[in-house]
Amino acid sequence: MMFKKMIITWKREISNDEISKIENGLLEHIIDYLKTSSLKVNNLNTTELQRNLIIEEMNLTIKILNNFYKFRRGKFFLGIIDEEKLNINAISMLEREFYLEVLDKLKAEFINLEEQVKINVGDKELTTVRFLSSIPQFLGIDLKTYGPYEVEDVAAIPRRNATILSQKGICIIIK
Repeated sequence: MMFKKMIITWKREISNDEISKIENGLLEHIIDYLKTSSLKVNNLNTTELQRNLIIEEMNLTIKILNNFYKFRRGKFFLGIIDEEKLNINAISMLEREFYLEVLDKLKAEFINLEEQVKINVGDKELTTVRFLSSIPQFLGIDLKTYGPYEVEDVAAIPRRNATILSQKGICIIIK
């Protein structure tokens, strides 16, 4: 009976795009079944034929479980990427805790990444400057070549470069 329920659960999982709800207690029954089967295999009263059949059934159970969780894991991570796709009510409490933890960490990373991108883009925005002294050609923070510039030349250079050159007294930033 447990084996039949496991097959039905597995088929439902691989045939749907969403994570399927697992029947309460099914996983515990499977674990108990594997423990009991293991004891039967080691029992001296078990015939060679029975032992081979039990081992094959255990191997099949493990293969089905691995395949089941492979599909489920894929759906789970797709659900993390697209929060609306994951049916939070269909996952176990342990999966839910893991999901929320991963989601929080990813959100924090995305916020951090967005801030870094904003800073980098801001550094590369062009700012108009007037040079107070001559400067040879230089490589800007945006990896483009600027210059050479002479005294009183006006140019648009990346904000970060303008700030550094201004601090050194080579140019002034024109607002």
